[in-house]
This record gives sequence, structure tokens and C-alpha cells, in this order.
Amino acid sequence: MGRHLAKRMLHLFVFIVAYLILFAYCLIFNNDAGWSLWFFLTLILLFDLLSLLPSLKKVQVTIEESLQSEEGTTLSLPLEIFCYRPLFFPFVVLSVSFDDGFHQQTLPFYRGAAIRTHAQWTPPQRGRYDTFPATLRSGDLFGFIEKKRSITIKQSLLVLPAYQAAATALLPLITEQPQRYTYGEPTFTIKQFRSYRPGDSLKYIDWKLSSKQQALIFREPENQQTQTRTLIFWGEADEDFEATLSLFFSLHQLIQTQHDVQFLL
Repeated sequence: MGRHLAKRMLHLFVFIVAYLILFAYCLIFNNDAGWSLWFFLTLILLFDLLSLLPSLKKVQVTIEESLQSEEGTTLSLPLEIFCYRPLFFPFVVLSVSFDDGFHQQTLPFYRGAAIRTHAQWTPPQRGRYDTFPATLRSGDLFGFIEKKRSITIKQSLLVLPAYQAAATALLPLITEQPQRYTYGEPTFTIKQFRSYRPGDSLKYIDWKLSSKQQALIFREPENQQTQTRTLIFWGEADEDFEATLSLFFSLHQLIQTQHDVQFLL
């Protein structure tokens, strides 16, 4: 930042010195060529000053929609830059720069029309972001003077923990153990043979054995019901908290469509 300021000041100093030398030349020698060049340079200077007239307070910047991303992943934010009324004098250059993780967006000769663009953003850490500090900058035609204004963009963005491929190694540990009950889904395992009772399903009657016993013999199957596993994340404030949370989140992403598992934080 200091280097750019010093560069602009140097350019402005050189321009002022050249302008004064040309004016002194015109006064001393008083010829048409010198005065013509001086008037031309004065017109350029006036035009340059007119390019500073547009006010940055008229520029509005919004993030159009709420998004979510994962930590360490670059996200493309949809931006809308607009003014409520068209500008009589356009900005020679209008730029929008954000804090760490953002890239600068530059619009040449901006007249206030609604423009939709995208800013690439890499979240510095996980969490919820509701406001985004930004800086609007504009300058004159030759870059001698820079104007800037700090703004705050309000929008909700959720940054989830980073995905860890190591979570796949934990999948074999997440299994659904069947438990035997007197209710639930019948299995192919026969619990016992008994006499038929009214209401029993006919498909479980052993007709071969019934013909020998001269009575209806019912094959009573084992019943089982799958218990739902519950995984609990017990976070503690230590140096491995973020890595552990990221692993737990990755495990949740992997098995939520494969197993009936409940997750608690």
C-alpha cells in the first residue's frame, strides 16, 4: 500500500513540475507553440479533475444469495454492483476489494448500471459469516489521486469443516447389529416348530411335516430388528479440535445415505 502511494505521489510531483516548467517557458519566450501546448495540458488536467467528481457513496454492492462452502475450498460469490441513479460523470476505474481471501474486482468507466460479477473467495476458517468488510476505490484518469470508501456487505455464508478422505477408514467400524426380538422383521432362521394357531401366516406352515403329524405344523421364524447407532461428537478445547470435528463431519457425509445412524454434537 505504501509503495503504491509513493508511486502516485511521484507521478503527481513530476506532472506538477512539468506543468510549471511549461508555464514558465510560455511566460519567458511567449510564443504560440508554447501557449498552445500549455492550454492543451490544462484541458487534460481539467478533464482529469472531472473524473474525480463521482461519489463512491452512490455505489452499492450486494452478495445476491446465501451460499455454503467447505473450509479450504474456493467459492465464487455472486456480486451485484449498482447505483440507484445513472452517473453523469463515470468512474474512470472502480474497484471492489475485500479482506483476506478475496480477489479484487475492477470495472473500467463505470456509469452506475447494475453489473453482476463474481468474486473468488477462499474462507480463512470454518464458521458462519454474516458481514463482509469491503473497500471501494476509484481514481483519476492518470492515477495521481485515489479515493476510497469502506463498506460492509451483509449476507449469511456458512463454511463447513473440510472433508477428510481418512474418514473412509472408519466406515467398517460403523455397522448395524441385528438384535432378536419377538417383534420386527422375520428372518430365514427357524426358532421352533409348533402347532398352528389361528392368525398365523399360511406361508410358514411346513406341509411335509404336517402330513406326517396329521396336524398343521407352523415354522416360527426368528424375528430381528436393527438398532440405530448413535455417534456423538464430544468436542474439547484442544489443538486437535478442528481436525477431530472435520473427521466427524466427513464421516457423517459418507454414511448418512448408507446407514441408519444418528449424529449428535
